[in-house]
Amino acid sequence: MAVADYRREGSTLFIDYVEAPPELRGTGAAGKLMEEIMAFAAREKL
Repeated sequence: MAVADYRREGSTLFIDYVEAPPELRGTGAAGKLMEEIMAFAAREKL
């Protein structure tokens, strides 16, 4: 499972890091998570 460390302050979403465990590195897992975070941010107008 890929994870993201983030915080929301008002209408701003700060993403400190996105990380995947060693067995998922190179598979695009962290990138996919980042895409989903950005889609969420767009929907929420962050």
